[in-house]
Amino acid sequence: MELIDIYDVDGAPTGKKVPIDTPKETLEPGEYIGVSQVFIQNKRGEFLIERSAKKTGYQYLPVGGHIMASEDPIKAVIRETREEIGLDLDESELYSLKNFNNDSIIRFVYYMRKNLNLSELQLQQREVSSVSYMSVDHIMYMSANGLMDPAYMNIMPEMLRRIEQVNKKFK
Repeated sequence: MELIDIYDVDGAPTGKKVPIDTPKETLEPGEYIGVSQVFIQNKRGEFLIERSAKKTGYQYLPVGGHIMASEDPIKAVIRETREEIGLDLDESELYSLKNFNNDSIIRFVYYMRKNLNLSELQLQQREVSSVSYMSVDHIMYMSANGLMDPAYMNIMPEMLRRIEQVNKKFK
């Protein structure tokens, strides 16, 4: 049975471990399930988004997934990216943007700029049916219309401010 850590509001593991399929509705107030995600932006300012192969949940998501018990969030996003789309990341390419808490989930969000040839990615077919680059407006539209977690309506503005700060370092 795969276990995941439960986090507090600040993103620190509480020491509590639960099965990966634990419903978030069963958590106590102030407990969060941890997920690590990476927003990969191309030179046109679009972000890589996966279409889920699963029939339940949201259809579109950034690359990432659950943080396993005792796993560091950055290691989790590297592992998930390799598993889901066959892309090996290096920690030095990733910038931590912020932890976003919403609806008993804490998202450890990372960012990187990289132009990928999508046809060269190796998708894990049982989890990912396709990938594409999407504009911020398209992500916001999908979030507002239930195709993507509505939490991104709140996350995107802050995330974009932080991405702008990261990109200023490269100019």
